[in-house]
Amino acid sequence: MKNLKKSKLYYPFVLLVVLVLAVMYSCNEDDIGIEVEDPDPVGQNDPDPDPDPDPDPDPIGTINPDANKISESLVFRNGIKHDGEMPISANIADIAIDREHIVLVEGVKPAILFRKPSGMVLQTMYSYVPGSDSYQEAEFEMEVENDTMVYFNFEFDSSDWELPVAFELAMAPIDSNGTPVDAFVVPVVVVEPTDNSNGCTNPFEDGPLQFFWRYTKNLNTNELTYNGQVITYPITPTGCCGPNGSYFHGCDPKGLQAVTIHAEFKTWDPELESITFYPDGTLTGYLQNKGSRNIDQLESDYCNGIPAYLPEARVDNIYSGTYTFNPNDCTITIDQLTGQVEPVYSEFTGEYLGDWPKFIGAGSGPRTTYKVDHFILEFPELGIYVFDKNDYLYEYNDDPETGQTLRQRVWLNAYNVDSDHWFTEARKYDPAKGDGLPTV
Repeated sequence: MKNLKKSKLYYPFVLLVVLVLAVMYSCNEDDIGIEVEDPDPVGQNDPDPDPDPDPDPDPIGTINPDANKISESLVFRNGIKHDGEMPISANIADIAIDREHIVLVEGVKPAILFRKPSGMVLQTMYSYVPGSDSYQEAEFEMEVENDTMVYFNFEFDSSDWELPVAFELAMAPIDSNGTPVDAFVVPVVVVEPTDNSNGCTNPFEDGPLQFFWRYTKNLNTNELTYNGQVITYPITPTGCCGPNGSYFHGCDPKGLQAVTIHAEFKTWDPELESITFYPDGTLTGYLQNKGSRNIDQLESDYCNGIPAYLPEARVDNIYSGTYTFNPNDCTITIDQLTGQVEPVYSEFTGEYLGDWPKFIGAGSGPRTTYKVDHFILEFPELGIYVFDKNDYLYEYNDDPETGQTLRQRVWLNAYNVDSDHWFTEARKYDPAKGDGLPTV
């Protein structure tokens, strides 16, 4: 506490008080003719001598009165509603989530990434708005799960709400045995898309911004693809089968039987791709672990229908380019991108065929446009302060023939680039201590 400056009358006043108290102490109650008596020394005549006119019915915290409405507005993948509170977690694993809070944009389904212990299978997850009368059990995106990461997404039906809406969501991932292995609570904010009708400015003019690719949405099928997702395509290569075994080509001149076998071509999206935009109109990009696996035509057994495969090909890439900001519609066009190259050799002779550009996920040219949505949000009651670090970069790719937008790629601002990308240890959910109860 800050020391107060004492006036010149302070010490004389203290001396006077001491003298008065000394005189009073030297006199007893009889000497001054005052009799002091406690009419009820133990409070027997008043069982509640200090009643509380407004007792707190909820000593843990104030429960959000709209918790049930919020719970009904959450839309999960194959969500199943259960009555009551979310079951208590066994707390046998530490699950990390990729953000300190979740910002939902109306009409956009987020891809929320969870990091889990290697080898653990997470099948479903409990989701609960603290204070509501029910919780939901929903599925992860199982088809994109790898050994240490799994995705989860949900939407918010805002038709009966005035945005923005803020609340807290408790989540408990469930393993293959049906056991909730961890529980945490994350603040959630639902906002409308940014309105740029009154003009806009270059989002990169004050300094560089880096974005990580999070997922791609096919606008025709609504299918989502994520970092590291494996995609398998069926293929039917044709070869030859003769007295001396299988051949890849030249069936007719040798009088051999042409045989088609069933195989697959496998590819997986990059585990990581980032773009950094600079104020001077340049950009840099980095891509990590884009992979593919193709059939080995020479080693495949066409007589017995057994395909052989080439070794998995893994690609990392560093690229650069330039962009143009279009103030008339607040969009960004990447003019060109140049990355690394790799040598290509003949599958049959091993002959060097030349250099081939490495894969770049980000689109460029007139058929690809980008747009930044910028949020400035403050919800102190939930500990949410969003400024630059939750911007979304939307990439739209058009069909070159029809001009129809075919896909949308969503990039998230890398607000903590020097950390382990974006993971954070979420606040644990413990109802006994009042965690996860929103205050309004």
